Amino acid sequence: MTDFHNRSVCLLGAGVSNMPLAKFLLNLGAGLTIRDKKPLDQLGEKALALAERGVRFVTGDDYLLDIREEIIFRSPGFRPDLPEIAERIRYFSNVIESLSGAVRKTRVTRVVPRDL
Repeated sequence: MTDFHNRSVCLLGAGVSNMPLAKFLLNLGAGLTIRDKKPLDQLGEKALALAERGVRFVTGDDYLLDIREEIIFRSPGFRPDLPEIAERIRYFSNVIESLSGAVRKTRVTRVVPRDL
């Protein structure tokens, strides 16, 4: 099982499916970075609330460059064969593809999504 406390974690994409995951990981004490092509001000209120809680956002055209987090959560829309992702996956990171995958890697037995 994975202990996310004080671990560097990256979410690829700030879409609807990753917002509950972001809150879940924050509550477990993860150091969280969210990467998305859209600028922060276009990601919505939930993303802004996460930024206020200390989540680091990497946005814009170069959002996939220099991924250094230990654990990556890849949304289904992100192709794993993109060069920036494939290289990071191959050499450095544990990749998890869903909230249920995160739950399976922790001691948590039940997750109830709530608004941020």
